[in-house]
Amino acid sequence: MNSFDQNILFIAPLPPPITGHSYISNVLRNYLAKKYNVNVIDLSKNSTNKGYFSIKRAFSIFKILYKTLIYSFECKSIYLTISESLLGNLKDLLIFLILFKKKNKLVLHLHGGSIDKLVLKKYFFLRIINNFFYKKVAFIIISGNSHKSIFPKVNNKRLLVIPNFAPKNHLVNKTSVTKKFQSKNKLNLLFLSSMEKSKGYEYLLNEIEKMPESLTRLFDFNFAGSFRDKKEKEIFEKKINAYNNITYHGFVDENEKLKLYKKAHIF
Repeated sequence: MNSFDQNILFIAPLPPPITGHSYISNVLRNYLAKKYNVNVIDLSKNSTNKGYFSIKRAFSIFKILYKTLIYSFECKSIYLTISESLLGNLKDLLIFLILFKKKNKLVLHLHGGSIDKLVLKKYFFLRIINNFFYKKVAFIIISGNSHKSIFPKVNNKRLLVIPNFAPKNHLVNKTSVTKKFQSKNKLNLLFLSSMEKSKGYEYLLNEIEKMPESLTRLFDFNFAGSFRDKKEKEIFEKKINAYNNITYHGFVDENEKLKLYKKAHIF
């Protein structure tokens, strides 16, 4: 059978925007598309309001479920990235139900490890239901051995460890790194992620505020990423106004990210 006759249902976020999650998903999608017919359901738009309910998000979830049902009739294999918010997990459970007859063809991919704290340990009933499905899928991809504890009911042979990686053009050569650390300029600390409390931006800012002035003046602090909550953004920006060495860059594109990487001593 020609490999292009084999349909793969690919459910994951894709660029834009480019994030660690969407970048890796896009690399895999492009690789699979060279050999197989890949039907894509892009989760990026659905994830723009991660963890928050809205009519718009409810409609986008309905579209995802509908497409999953339609594509499921022809697909031979399914790839799904696991959501780590409560509402995202409920969406995943509905997808599991739709694909239940093809559960042995389903590959899950967990990018990160916060689902354990935010969902599985917090909601007993959801932990039971999730573990029921996790035990029945073909494989679960995780980024490190430390995440195996999230899936205690899953056979170790079906937990595949694939480390995260970065694009080659984001890597700085050794000479540049050495020169940067030999410079007498301030140490540059970079926080680059989604500006969510679960990612740690608030904890970092609180620790900066506790530092004595004699220490903070040795640093330049840079935060980059988009807020999903307007009130959190307002509170954050109000707090950093008191400091002349804390900069919030907002959402940054690939070129801006690379510039921030090259300047940073601590990431």
